[in-house]
Amino acid sequence: MKTREILTLQFGNYANYVGTHFWNIQEAGFQYEPGATVSEVNHDVLFREGQNHRGDVTYTPRMLSMDLKGALAHLSEDGDLYDDESAEKVRSGNSEALTPQIPWNSQNIEIVQAPVTEKPAYQKDLQTSGGASQDYNFQSTVKSWTDFMYSRYHPRSLNVIQEYSHSDEENTFDTFTNGRELWKSGSFDEDFCDKIRQYIEECDNCQGFQVLFDCIDGFSGLSAKCFEELSDEYGKSILAYPLIPPHMRNFKNADTIMSCSIRVVNIALSFVSLIESTSLFVPLSTMAQGWRNVAASRQFPNVSYNPENAYQTSAILATFLDTLTLKYRAKDILQPLVLSEFCADLNAYGWKMCAADLGFPFDAQIPDVSDGLNDLQTKPIFTHLTPNSEISRGQIMKTMIRGVHRSQIASTDARGSHQSADLSFFPYGEASFKLQRYLESLKCANSVPVMTYQTPMPVKVPYPDEIFSKNINVSGYESHYMREEGVRVSSIPVLAAVSATKHLMGTIDSLHAEAEKVKLSKVCRFRETGLEADEYGEVLHKLLDFRDLYDDHVQL
Repeated sequence: MKTREILTLQFGNYANYVGTHFWNIQEAGFQYEPGATVSEVNHDVLFREGQNHRGDVTYTPRMLSMDLKGALAHLSEDGDLYDDESAEKVRSGNSEALTPQIPWNSQNIEIVQAPVTEKPAYQKDLQTSGGASQDYNFQSTVKSWTDFMYSRYHPRSLNVIQEYSHSDEENTFDTFTNGRELWKSGSFDEDFCDKIRQYIEECDNCQGFQVLFDCIDGFSGLSAKCFEELSDEYGKSILAYPLIPPHMRNFKNADTIMSCSIRVVNIALSFVSLIESTSLFVPLSTMAQGWRNVAASRQFPNVSYNPENAYQTSAILATFLDTLTLKYRAKDILQPLVLSEFCADLNAYGWKMCAADLGFPFDAQIPDVSDGLNDLQTKPIFTHLTPNSEISRGQIMKTMIRGVHRSQIASTDARGSHQSADLSFFPYGEASFKLQRYLESLKCANSVPVMTYQTPMPVKVPYPDEIFSKNINVSGYESHYMREEGVRVSSIPVLAAVSATKHLMGTIDSLHAEAEKVKLSKVCRFRETGLEADEYGEVLHKLLDFRDLYDDHVQL
């Protein structure tokens, strides 16, 4: 089996929220029980095997994350996978732990350190008993993505920007140009690039990179420089997911209007860097609008969540990523795409930006074409996750469904021609073919390759199962009976799709219109960090040129 490794990068606080859920879901799907069904996922695509200093075998995400000082809360920058009791005492300020390591009198040593953040109950239980033991009320108690982190990371995975501090009240790392200059400063790029190189050298057949990043602040510029480095140094596929958080904090010393303008400029600069340096990018947000103001959260049947809660909204985006990425991390028997093929199929006409759709819990009763449904709004089976755009006809759509069983598929239209199709290569091929016919009948897309995956997505602590309605049973399906209080949903069926569509022209147009309104001379933050009016004008022109690619649509 080919390993087909992928390195994941996470830039920004919200990106790490999404990434934490993503890795938690991965590990929730690991099979440890004797006689368990063989997994359909090749976990080696995203995980690496290693050893800690005690010789124990470790299996950690092949990942590098970046966040601001203070964002890790109780967790040290080295993580806690390789912790031992002595190291824990040193970090807690216990001078007795220093006695055997230094030759002088430890009683005369003054230890200066930042206040220690207490571990939340969930992390304490993981450390002592290895599992959850109570209702942790994550939706109200989570202050950092490290609070609900189940996966353990390699010491090189966590990286902290010391020049800026994380704050829940205001954003100090404010502009694209700040991030760009930070990459160039000192040894930052050299140290981070060395860590990338170490991961790549461990791989047998690295196929590329997937990148999650906050595109509204300084992390947009930091990731842009990283994209340039990856493109120049490795020449491999780069699939990027720019994230727009559901709750917009004002930037330091800026009111709401000024903060909105800064955010729009950051997103515009970020999108141009994505056009120039990545293979494909898919903007993600649980909000319908994302440029100047966030408004109207996306709605999912049988799901209720707080639209400003980062812990809950990031779980929704991670659900999309976990399902969609099965396209390129499934085992060979399912005929997965390699990352380069996945990107090339969607960007063949220069359409590097795609739209995201998610259906969860997915209604497995896929309607027959004979039901006479000819309007997408009649029975929507998914919800849009790309801001400032709506569900529309896609030229190409790649769809992934998981957790759909034959017994839950409505009978295929007897008048259909599916008997002539060769389904032998696809597990649960009937579901794939039927969903493809349904999407085509709704005129969602001209080309709808559908991949099915038998295993549903696991829903284990610390995933927020409180977002599901009580009429969703433990298997994630809608039921006539209410789920009893305290009974968790254990798994859910999910549909995830990306589509290349000419209707994204309107999305790019709306961003250009907002960016053009900004008078750069009045936003001193950018002027102070080296963004000239001529450079910004060129950015606006590049957005228009990119928009024109979608205007000149090609019929497949």
